[in-house]
Amino acid sequence: LPNKNVQKYSLGGYSPQGVQPFPVAQQTLNNTWVEQNSTVTIMRFTKKLLEENELMIHASRKDDLDSELRVNNFMWAYGFSNNLGFHAAKGAFALTLKVCVAGDAIGDDDGGGFIELDVGESYEALWAVHGLLATLAWGVMSPLAIGSAVLRKYITCNNDKGLWYKCHYYLNMSTLVLTMISFSIAVVAHQKGTPKGQNPKHFVAFAHATVGLAIMVAVLIQVTNGVLRPHATPKGEVKKVGRSVWEYGHRIIGTVLIAICWYQIRDGMKIYSRNFNQTDYRIFFYCVTGGIIGLIVLIYTCSNKPRQMGNDDDDDDDDTDDIKSEKDYNKGTIMHHHHQEQKVNHNKTTTLIYESHQPQRQQQRQHHQQHQRQHDVVVNRYIPSSEYIANQPTIRNHPTLAAHRGESFSSC
Repeated sequence: LPNKNVQKYSLGGYSPQGVQPFPVAQQTLNNTWVEQNSTVTIMRFTKKLLEENELMIHASRKDDLDSELRVNNFMWAYGFSNNLGFHAAKGAFALTLKVCVAGDAIGDDDGGGFIELDVGESYEALWAVHGLLATLAWGVMSPLAIGSAVLRKYITCNNDKGLWYKCHYYLNMSTLVLTMISFSIAVVAHQKGTPKGQNPKHFVAFAHATVGLAIMVAVLIQVTNGVLRPHATPKGEVKKVGRSVWEYGHRIIGTVLIAICWYQIRDGMKIYSRNFNQTDYRIFFYCVTGGIIGLIVLIYTCSNKPRQMGNDDDDDDDDTDDIKSEKDYNKGTIMHHHHQEQKVNHNKTTTLIYESHQPQRQQQRQHHQQHQRQHDVVVNRYIPSSEYIANQPTIRNHPTLAAHRGESFSSC
């Protein structure tokens, strides 16, 4: 409102430089007057219905049967201050005018009087919370989630190799929750800021809203894809095609998604600072998010043994959280089979040893029996009979015979 003077302007662009007043010859408004206090601005003026090079304002007489066709559409808008800038709220309304006839009274039934419009509100606080949550989700949580995957070799505690996955999982879930809350707040703020009777045109009113909807859908797809991922390939086995396709797809979608979100945050901060005449926080966003990404890159680059991004074995080896029970089961099964094989091999060895000793034992028995028979023959051949010994006192006490009879021998 320059000098609080109501004038006609040519709207040639969105910037203040594109808004220029009409030439003096076209400044035909009469009875202009502006009144303003801390809460209300009242603007009054009188305009001709028909002017050269301007849209005609239609008016019908009381007896005009075609009066319903003569409807005028007016647009309105107001800003955040008396300086030219972006609209805090805007809208439109339809108005049917009638020609005033001298002596006729004008009442509400005739279309006269005041028209009360719901001009909506800007809800600056809601938009501020919306931007704060979105920045926290994609400027802090998501970069940290990516960093936990890139630096997985160095995120361990008590030999827990699956700690990186837990960090990656919960940081991504936090990103999802914050994104959903931020998205819901934006929908509510836009709905509340739309005047009654007008179509809010959710997600198509401007490009920022359309991109926001696309991000919300992409986030849900990416998180669902991560939860339903194929199982990691155990070490030493050939990776399946489905797992390889999933890994590359997950990385590509994640990279594209975070890049779009960073652009969206930058655009949102620009819109917020322009709409509400607030400080532009884009520099702060660049410093915080850029610092996190720079620190991750620095650690990865300066580490002694950086993880190769294309090393699929590393990806399978450390994804232990989701296949822990499966690995334990496989380990128990392998140990069981190993013990069974050892038991079978032991039985086989015992059987072989036993069978190999059978011929030796049989030979020993045969040899012993043969030796016993020979000994009996010798004894029977050279030892006199009992009757003969009894009749021969001179040999009764012979040592050999005494030993054969099992008696002790003692000399006198």
